Amino acid sequence: MPIADSILSNLILLFSLIIPFVYIGERYRIKYFFLYTLLIFLYQIGVSVALGANRELLDVVFQSVFNLKIFFILSAFYLALRPNDPSAQRVLFFLFWFMVAGAALNIALGSVFFKVFNIEENYRGEALLPRLVGFFMQPNKLAYVAGFFFLYFWFMRNHSLTRTVALGLTFVLILLSGSRSTLIVVPIVIFTSIVFSSRISRGLKVATLATTMIVFALGVFIFKDSWLVSSLVKNVELSASDANDHYIRGLMLYNSFVLAYQNFPFGSGVATFGTVFSEASPVYTSLGMSHLPHVREMRGIFDSNFASVLGELGLVGIIVFYGLLWYLALKFYHKFQSANSAKPYTMSLFCFVVVISLKGGVFMDSFVSAMLALFLVGPPHIQFLKAKQRRVQ
Repeated sequence: MPIADSILSNLILLFSLIIPFVYIGERYRIKYFFLYTLLIFLYQIGVSVALGANRELLDVVFQSVFNLKIFFILSAFYLALRPNDPSAQRVLFFLFWFMVAGAALNIALGSVFFKVFNIEENYRGEALLPRLVGFFMQPNKLAYVAGFFFLYFWFMRNHSLTRTVALGLTFVLILLSGSRSTLIVVPIVIFTSIVFSSRISRGLKVATLATTMIVFALGVFIFKDSWLVSSLVKNVELSASDANDHYIRGLMLYNSFVLAYQNFPFGSGVATFGTVFSEASPVYTSLGMSHLPHVREMRGIFDSNFASVLGELGLVGIIVFYGLLWYLALKFYHKFQSANSAKPYTMSLFCFVVVISLKGGVFMDSFVSAMLALFLVGPPHIQFLKAKQRRVQ
């Protein structure tokens, strides 16, 4: 399965690198792509060389390209996009049923499913069933896709029974995958729906948001002894402890802030921390992490892309990378801004991806990047726009 993942990731990246050259003649669309990617690429190399990071220049160059994966992929989808093209909806329709079929087969076959696909069963907390993986072969990938679809169906204009069932189904799949961070998609869509609603007065918005926060706080207090809440609290505690050597994501996140503080505001340089080409980096030794099995085996240290960017490129890197991500999200939004749900939908996608990046791969993960691009290309309100255009014509 890792080989299949690698092949798929490379194909997605290759597609994203070829597309800009297909549209090379459309200068008004292509110039920004080359400009911002070139500037960020040169910035990464320049900062790394200036910091004297004791890394091979070739490693710095390759890692700088890998860091730009998400921007290559988003730009490729944006360049290839034709307004109101229904093909994106067809792909999303196929993806939804692919997700459901895989999850259903996983549940029906149980342990046999894991044996057939040679996947290790992963239990979380006191769960009686192993974490669901479906055809995505990893629980977090299933959770991310289910989270994207929950967000997608939430903002559909058609408030039908089918939409309600789809929302419930995607929520259940997130729970069965055991991904706690993906549940953040629920408060995100509620928050953005309220904030950007034109039907709710400002006073009522404030009251609703305050009530939601109070109810959430009470829920945490009432269910504080449950597996979900207790495990979240435990992970936060582990993340804040530099003595912990088990919860590697938390440890990487913690030390990324240490690096950002020590090397303010530019970080420790590319290919030094939390990335593929950071193997045997002296930064791990200086942080007292070089003895950890995860670091020696390069296992799980690049799960948090936020930590990778913050550690290697500092506060400036965070501003540049997440700022550019928001800029590209707005590019998609402006194509569909005449739909009422376009703004909250785009904002929700951006916030969801930012949260995912805290404990998962986004900037360097072809799969998540492709999912984000696909859901930006085929927003749920595109059908409404097509109908509106037909009426105008």
